[in-house]
Amino acid sequence: MTNDIILILKENKKLFLKTFFPLFCIFFAIIVILPKYYKSEFKVISYATPSNSTASISALASSFGLNNLSALSSDKSIILHIPEVMKSMIKSQKFRKKFLDKKISFSDFKDITIREAYIMHYNIKSSKKFDDIDFKINKKLDNHIDIQKDRITNILMVSIETFDRELAQGMTRVLSKMLEVETVDFSSQITRDQIEFIKSRLIEVKNELVEDEENLNRFKSENKNINSPSLQLQLSRLSREVNMKTSVYISLNTQLEALEVQLVEQSSDLFFIEDPTFPYKRSRPNRTNLLILMTINAFIISSGVVYFRRFIMNS
Repeated sequence: MTNDIILILKENKKLFLKTFFPLFCIFFAIIVILPKYYKSEFKVISYATPSNSTASISALASSFGLNNLSALSSDKSIILHIPEVMKSMIKSQKFRKKFLDKKISFSDFKDITIREAYIMHYNIKSSKKFDDIDFKINKKLDNHIDIQKDRITNILMVSIETFDRELAQGMTRVLSKMLEVETVDFSSQITRDQIEFIKSRLIEVKNELVEDEENLNRFKSENKNINSPSLQLQLSRLSREVNMKTSVYISLNTQLEALEVQLVEQSSDLFFIEDPTFPYKRSRPNRTNLLILMTINAFIISSGVVYFRRFIMNS
């Protein structure tokens, strides 16, 4: 069979070569003009406890309009779900606007926003009817930003692939810093909300405690000799209420002090294992693999032309 194929191609060598070389040149030209892309990435892991991390990430996600987090379970570590939450958060309009407004420097450009870099490179223009520049930029960013999780180590690999080496690293640095700052800010916001709640409860409990103490003192002043069982029972009840409110008040004060210390020492739930890398080599296209693939395609097409011509002549 193989010998027959080789024999047929030899007999039609001129036709094969006339088809193969033009196709090869076209494919080669396509490979040469394909735009180059460079990928920068950083590695991060969440080291927070499940309950704290769930609360902080859920609050962080909801602040960007991501309220449907039913996949998050309190009995599982949030790290199992962080890639999905992080992807949704990064795609959110609020986060993207902050990201596009960040200034970076790359190549011959100094202190320009990421938005301006994309507008200049891709020649992005708004539609006549409405301003949709950010929408068009975000569609490109969806393809440029990627988040993957190592199932064994639970390490997240966040990467940005774009048209310039320095831009890719600069954008990745901005993204890593934003993620760190946002997680700290919203973890702190959770703590501040808890502090405000405890303060309001302290006021309520203190007022109730003052009222109970006044009731107890009034009862004692009105009943100098407490001999009857009913009076002793009432005194015991009033004393218990005062003791209970006192315990609650002390407990709330202790929690308040602990939360205030936690607020001062608040840090990110994310631990960055590796800083954004500089892409010395392009990530794509892989010209060697493409050249091999295109050569095979040219061979197959040229052989098909030879066999088709042979079929037409023999029919």
